[in-house]
Amino acid sequence: MNDIYVLTVTYGPAGTQTSLFFRDRAKAEKYLEPAAEEPAFMEVVDDFGSRLLVADLTSIGVTSMEQSLNVQVEQTVLQQAAQAKAQRRVAAIPSLGRPAGVPAFNG
Repeated sequence: MNDIYVLTVTYGPAGTQTSLFFRDRAKAEKYLEPAAEEPAFMEVVDDFGSRLLVADLTSIGVTSMEQSLNVQVEQTVLQQAAQAKAQRRVAAIPSLGRPAGVPAFNG
């Protein structure tokens, strides 16, 4: 998979966010240096035809979409593990388990 890098720009008094997309990490990161100098205006042009003229920049960052996907997968695995553990704990507590007289589901 060819990675795409997201440059997330936050600006203005309301903290408006805009994402721009790049095929090359270095190309996305080249906007970090001028941002550190706090310019009055900054123009950003991405690899997919989006163009943004930013005033009142408050933050800027670069993220790998592939790494974001990996993080989402890890979070899902942990959530599923937590759910399974919680279900085992609930099943072990008689007052939280199946009400008396209700048969178990046999599939």
